[in-house]
Amino acid sequence: MQRKYFNILLGVIVLVLVGWMLKGTFTQPGTDGLKGEFKEIAHYRNDNNTGPIQYVFAVTVKDSVWNEMITYGNFKPHHKGGNTKVYYFWRAHQCQTNYMQVK
Repeated sequence: MQRKYFNILLGVIVLVLVGWMLKGTFTQPGTDGLKGEFKEIAHYRNDNNTGPIQYVFAVTVKDSVWNEMITYGNFKPHHKGGNTKVYYFWRAHQCQTNYMQVK
């Protein structure tokens, strides 16, 4: 009888932990919650998988709030052996939104 209650308690604890992890997974903050209205217009990742991985992003912003820009940059992928660069452009200026990817 005591073993039955232990199994039920263990099952409830496991369900609570799984629910807590799922809630944390699906309620992560993202770039949609930022105030700068960021729009990624171009990105590049080098094809070198054996050396440093480099990401370059070009993003237009409506307002230049530095804290929001830093947060947006932190949302982009980072690698221990490479670097990530994000270039910001004011949306007031016309940017070319179609680009040709260099191979």
